[in-house]
Amino acid sequence: MAGKSKWGGKRPNQTGRPRKKTTISEKTKKKWIQAANKFAKKHGMTVQEAILEMIVDKDVQDSVRVAAAKLYNEALIAKETVSDVTVTKNDGPAVGLPPLEKDPALRVVSG
Repeated sequence: MAGKSKWGGKRPNQTGRPRKKTTISEKTKKKWIQAANKFAKKHGMTVQEAILEMIVDKDVQDSVRVAAAKLYNEALIAKETVSDVTVTKNDGPAVGLPPLEKDPALRVVSG
């Protein structure tokens, strides 16, 4: 048998191991964190410190101070979802089940 054998190897239409898919928001978040770290090295303060300085600095325009305060509050406030579920009545099982009867095979036969 001369030539290459078609046995073994990767099967057609198959790729390697599955890759973790990253969303656009994850990529954007990573870029923002990298930019914030670069800013911290360059200016000697973190982005959070710069925003807080804008809030208390009297030379900064009032609208900018308000916007910085809103940004600071958004970053600190955790987005919470509250769901209050109370069950007031129980109608039994959602799936209709046959009525409970004794197994006919287990009955005692008299006679």
